[in-house]
Amino acid sequence: MKIQYLLYSIFIKLLPLAVALLALKDRKAKRWIAGRKNWKARVSEISTQLSGQPLWIHAASMGEYQMAIPLITKFLKTYPERSVVISFFSPSGYENTKVPDNCYKFYLPADTCKNNEYLLEKINPAALVFVKYDLWFRLIQQVNDKNIPLILLGFNISINKWNSWFYGGLVQVSLNQFDLVTVLDENKLDRFAEVCSPDKIMAGGDLRYRNVLEQVINTKAQPILDKFRKKYAQLIVCGSVWPADLEILAPIINERKDIGWIVAPHEIDEKKVNQLTKVLKRPFDLYSDLVSSGGDDLKEIIILNTIGDLFHSYRQADLAYVGGAFGSGLHNILEPAAFGKPVLFGPKIDKFPEASFFISKQIGASISNNDDLEKMINQFFKQDYFIPKKEILKIMSDSADQTDFIYDRIFGLL
Repeated sequence: MKIQYLLYSIFIKLLPLAVALLALKDRKAKRWIAGRKNWKARVSEISTQLSGQPLWIHAASMGEYQMAIPLITKFLKTYPERSVVISFFSPSGYENTKVPDNCYKFYLPADTCKNNEYLLEKINPAALVFVKYDLWFRLIQQVNDKNIPLILLGFNISINKWNSWFYGGLVQVSLNQFDLVTVLDENKLDRFAEVCSPDKIMAGGDLRYRNVLEQVINTKAQPILDKFRKKYAQLIVCGSVWPADLEILAPIINERKDIGWIVAPHEIDEKKVNQLTKVLKRPFDLYSDLVSSGGDDLKEIIILNTIGDLFHSYRQADLAYVGGAFGSGLHNILEPAAFGKPVLFGPKIDKFPEASFFISKQIGASISNNDDLEKMINQFFKQDYFIPKKEILKIMSDSADQTDFIYDRIFGLL
């Protein structure tokens, strides 16, 4: 492993130079550099505001941060006298997160021994949690050497990367340095367990299950959507729809007039909403207009162009479609399932173990084209594919119970 660590050290030294060259043309790279210019001052400032011994969470970007939100919330509620610090690798994570009170964020600097010593001295964490796969191997070594608990939450890596000589080799050595590893894809658990003590590794790690079930309890009233629901015997909610999703959805939406449709574009600015409405050949309402007018005269489709309403709208659905898996990345399929609703999504799901889990349990199905979509809709309404609502809720509840056990394991290490 000495050669891999040597190459890794060279990579870490060359990384800022590579990003600097990229920054000549790339805005995100420029922000990456700018955010790290005064990282020591930022960490020093944070250290003066910390209360108690904090929990340190490292998230590569926004998606990893969102996975950690339930843990952050639970920790702050369980230990109100303690703080949370969050390090980010990507500007898209750092710049777009609004952290709760007593929670502080900073850019993770280069993974060098000197930088890590500074961080550990200033933060003095009760534990360090890495989320999914953004592992920094020198930092892991140094934290382990200081006997600070190490947790890897929702670990997920492709088999090709796992088997690679360089990165896979470093991951496999580092994995055994963690005190707890939770694995998102249960099918990979045995393979990962080959290099990690069995008592340290377990299936699970997607803490969103408990989170979404708790959100269901606080579902807000939507009288206009309640009224729309009563118009149709069958209703489908399409959430976080991208243009690539729309290419598949639009022909079916236009054709199936027997179904009520609520469609929420991923982005709700006027340009994106117009892209959606241009392909619709049936009368539609913008939800924002309905809220303003009282929604007395409802048309055949509702475009959900407001913030904070999509989750609650899944309550109205018989069947849900969640976008993103034709390109950018699958959005949250746990949300409709928390209401006991089966869910359809696109084909690019390799990085989303929850999608494979849903397929295996007949909660969800992946589609690749218009024919697939129409086939699955017909199968749903014939009740010959998806499991019933009661069984979906049971699976969601069991997964949430597993989440509670993970909390117990994590907090037991502090």
